[in-house]
Amino acid sequence: MSRGNTAGGLQQQVSIKTAPDLLKTKPVLYSTQQNQEGKLTIDLPKVQTTGQVRWYYIVVVPVSPSSSRRWENPDEMDLEELLESGEGPVLRRRRQVEPTRPYIAAKLPSLPATFTLGDEKNYNGFYNRPLPGHQRYLAFVLAALKEQDEDSSDKHRTFSASPYSDPIQVSPNVSRTVEQPEMLWVLGPVLAVVLIIIIVIAILLFKSKQERKRASPLPKDDHSGGVKDSLLGNSSDPVEMRRLNYQTPGMREHPPITVCDLADHIERLKANDGLRFSQEYEVRLPPQRWTPVQLPVTVSRNRL
Repeated sequence: MSRGNTAGGLQQQVSIKTAPDLLKTKPVLYSTQQNQEGKLTIDLPKVQTTGQVRWYYIVVVPVSPSSSRRWENPDEMDLEELLESGEGPVLRRRRQVEPTRPYIAAKLPSLPATFTLGDEKNYNGFYNRPLPGHQRYLAFVLAALKEQDEDSSDKHRTFSASPYSDPIQVSPNVSRTVEQPEMLWVLGPVLAVVLIIIIVIAILLFKSKQERKRASPLPKDDHSGGVKDSLLGNSSDPVEMRRLNYQTPGMREHPPITVCDLADHIERLKANDGLRFSQEYEVRLPPQRWTPVQLPVTVSRNRL
């Protein structure tokens, strides 16, 4: 375009260069069923002509109050700075990337019909990192155009950007399902240890109960021991002492009776016409043993 003035007749040549509007539609979510495991599949806009496009960039913008105020549309973004921040080693970019800053997910020579965000693959030096479930995102396509002027350098590149997509987000419940295997690895050993402790405690309680049963004396022995102690404390007769200390089988079967239990014991012996009296006190010795007892020599020592 040439422009001159009527006074001096000077003319000035002005050149205006605009980027073609190649991407008129915005990316859209492909399907809600694909919204899982930190991935989102989107439909990409169709390009009318691809002859003048050098590269296509898939750009992801995390939604935040600051990003909404700074970049209302992709044209307001510093695209040169965005491309420079994405260049370099992939591992370094993973460490330096900020969760709230826009980033390039892929660099493609041609634009496919669909693209999966968050598949953790490398596309010509750009890492497509997974999408956390708590964050909302916007996506757009950036086309780097070929320069028609041979003298132009890469420092002055021309771009064409699509509109923002609608806000997209990975379902939060998906992230919980991804963490379930890790929770099982943690809870499994803990539950096993708790079960082993319960089994050991049950075994110890059972053994201690059995030992208490074995160590506890019979009630009859307790009664005999108490009677024996009371008689030893009140008696000084050597014969009585011998009977208490050296008991015969018959004496063990018929232990001494305390004074407080004597009346009840006599009543029990009187039952059935004194049957238990005869069983308790009747003595029938053989004849060969009865004769020596009646001898005059042994009468003085006879205690029957």
